[in-house]
Amino acid sequence: MKAINNNDYGQNNYSTFEVNEYILNELNRRFGDKFALTKNEVASVLNLTSRTLSNKMSNKTLKIRHFKTGETLQSAVMFPLFAVAEYLTNELCLAA
Repeated sequence: MKAINNNDYGQNNYSTFEVNEYILNELNRRFGDKFALTKNEVASVLNLTSRTLSNKMSNKTLKIRHFKTGETLQSAVMFPLFAVAEYLTNELCLAA
């Protein structure tokens, strides 16, 4: 994803909504029109290994909403696209 430019005063001119919309569009461009991303896809977006992502989920330090596709231990974990975009938006807005 491209960086968001700052103005001369060190603050950006984008609202949280605009940042979220930009991130959502970038995720759609990268992964197609999916409703949810897999654990491996989210790990790649966050620049983490899937094991680190699993550890964060186990420790409850990952603040991205997710769901399991079944009730067994082997059921896939999915992350709604809007939840990933919301998380990234919050991280960007807090860092600014």
